[in-house]
Amino acid sequence: MQTRCAFTLVELVACLAGSAVVLAVTAGLIGQPAGNGSGVRPGDVIKKDQTQIRGITQAFIVWAQNNGDRYPLPSEIDKGDTTVAERGAAKNTSANIMSLLVYNGFVPVEMLVSPGERSPGIRACEVYAFDRPPSAVEPGKALWDPALNADFTGGKTGNLSYAHLQPSGKRKGRWGNTFVSDEAVVSGRGPEVASVLQNADGSVTPALANPASLALGWFGGAADGWSGNTGYNDNHVGFHKDTLRPGLSIAPTPTGRKYAGAQAKEWPDVWCYDEPDDPDSTNDFLGIFIKAGGAPKDFKAIWD
Repeated sequence: MQTRCAFTLVELVACLAGSAVVLAVTAGLIGQPAGNGSGVRPGDVIKKDQTQIRGITQAFIVWAQNNGDRYPLPSEIDKGDTTVAERGAAKNTSANIMSLLVYNGFVPVEMLVSPGERSPGIRACEVYAFDRPPSAVEPGKALWDPALNADFTGGKTGNLSYAHLQPSGKRKGRWGNTFVSDEAVVSGRGPEVASVLQNADGSVTPALANPASLALGWFGGAADGWSGNTGYNDNHVGFHKDTLRPGLSIAPTPTGRKYAGAQAKEWPDVWCYDEPDDPDSTNDFLGIFIKAGGAPKDFKAIWD
């Protein structure tokens, strides 16, 4: 017998309606990328993306309400190793986390691909199996379908546009129902940041590994830098415009996220970069992770 979460997509929508939060799970709001000749306006694409990120974030929150206020971790679910061969915290990859939500009816596979996605190598999973998934270790005892793939590198096809908080180190304390408004948990995937220069005025200047990354320009031209939506632990979604591009410095602000580096000096926190001078991993680090483990160093994020 398969063990499933107590909530289904229907129950999730009912819960959201009761909270005065509307989750539109329809073909008109999810699935088709922008730029496909459909005449969809950029503002509409941003709104669709916001809806999808809010839906994923809300799915985490509702899961946590039935799970001791903790967001889903495959290592806590597949204790009998019947779904994937990896052991323990190595199961906590992005694909497995998102597949848990899909398998239990929280979100459809289409919701995992942004309407602003520019990469031809990322599209909704077309082979997802809700019964006896053949790629599981023991299909009859599977708790999600491992066929959902997050890795879009090296010519592979990925099924996920959205980055999430790395659930490791002291960040793991934010992987749950904290209801804190500045704790980012889901966002559009970002570009790889090769390094960050800390400036004398307290600002930081990120250097992109690939200035032509397809993670740029989702909602505008690539020259505008990264713009995207982010879902937070209080379930609000914020749109951030032109936050990462070559030569752009990020100034400290009273409301912006910061982390404590060497000698406890605070710096602006670059959300898709794991600052090496934060030994306790309290900084934000959102990515798509194809490898996971018990410590932040065991995770491998992917970029284009």
